[in-house]
Amino acid sequence: MIRPMEAEDLTNLDLNSFGKSIRAVVAEVGGKAVAVAGVIHTSPPYAFANLTPAMRDHPRDIMRVIKSFDAFLQQHYEVVYAVADPEENNAPRVLRKIGFEYYMTTIQGDIYRWQQQPYH
Repeated sequence: MIRPMEAEDLTNLDLNSFGKSIRAVVAEVGGKAVAVAGVIHTSPPYAFANLTPAMRDHPRDIMRVIKSFDAFLQQHYEVVYAVADPEENNAPRVLRKIGFEYYMTTIQGDIYRWQQQPYH
């Protein structure tokens, strides 16, 4: 099941909001939050994702989260950035699948930019 993130999900998934507001979607397996994908409201807004080891055992569900996150971005944002996690080999591929494009490289790593696309 994929649903909007609730406040207790931050604690359950051991996430830190750094004092910023967050809007996200959460994937549940067996009633337990196992993945989150969202946007932290910094300036500019940055996307993030966190998969637990339990979620990695469900590749089809990962694809559902990706699709849901794409719709979520389209509904709520115009421009969002993301840093490709260098420890996640699939990060650039997943970011491109959602619609992020390579933007630049900084000391933080490769930065990707997502821009809302009008539907025809």
